[in-house]
Amino acid sequence: MDMFYNRTNDKLSSHPLPEDLEDMISLWQTTFQDSDEFVYLFFNRVYKPENTLVIKKDNKIISALQMIPYDVKTEGGVIPSVYICGVCTLTMERGKGFMSILMSDAFDLMRQRGYGIATLIPAHPWLFDIYRKYGFIHPVNYCNEYFHNNLPDETEDVFKNNKSFLLQITEKQFSDYTFIPYTNVFFHYFDKKQHERQCSVLHNPYDIENIILDLKNESGNAWIALQNDIPVGMIFVKPDSGKIITIKEVLFNNIQSKEALIRYSLNLYNAQIAKVRTPVVTNCKTYSYGLACIIDKQIADISNLYMTLMLD
Repeated sequence: MDMFYNRTNDKLSSHPLPEDLEDMISLWQTTFQDSDEFVYLFFNRVYKPENTLVIKKDNKIISALQMIPYDVKTEGGVIPSVYICGVCTLTMERGKGFMSILMSDAFDLMRQRGYGIATLIPAHPWLFDIYRKYGFIHPVNYCNEYFHNNLPDETEDVFKNNKSFLLQITEKQFSDYTFIPYTNVFFHYFDKKQHERQCSVLHNPYDIENIILDLKNESGNAWIALQNDIPVGMIFVKPDSGKIITIKEVLFNNIQSKEALIRYSLNLYNAQIAKVRTPVVTNCKTYSYGLACIIDKQIADISNLYMTLMLD
């Protein structure tokens, strides 16, 4: 890729200084137009200068990249990885090779720190091809399931092309379940369930706190289903447009606890449709979500990598 930035006479990327925080936030908001609540959450709880690379011009940040550490469970064990996000450049400085410099320097740093995998979620569909040029060739996909609870006929027409995925929550009594907001007391249940997946990005208790804070900023939350005071399921849900809710993750012991959580969420938000994100299964329509790059070539295949609950 052609680069017009003079790597000999100009300073390359560096970690930002404390006084650069205002610049960082301004560049982020200008590029991504995220809500003030999300930006506050990210820069107060996630952002770390040592995990950030920037390029400056006239002592002002013109390009930046964030690297957030996560573990990834693979068939070969748990691998330290990094999630790349917040890749941005001032509009007037684009097309000059700054992204190439940041990505090159980021890979050098990731190798030094012993990361085996890098993941990212492109902000726009056309960026998938751009990131593949940097080695992000492993797709991270997902499927959607749609559930309804006493769906009116006119609403069903909206999903006429997705009949095979429009599943009715059966009429059952769920009086033997208790639903309470998630707290870190129940992280052991979440952790057990996330490790049951074959290949997945893993989250720690602090990550879960962040995703719940983000959900709450959008009137969502995470809920635990209890049976005889024992956790049997967990759901991360937020309202969507109209009478639809989005379920970013649902973990469960059996189909009954899954349906109980979905029905509870539908009733809680007075919704008619629940859109549930799931790992890829046979014969489901897949959707592109992210990309992964293997840094440590000794790592086994990650073609079935699942990534969810990211601050994207």
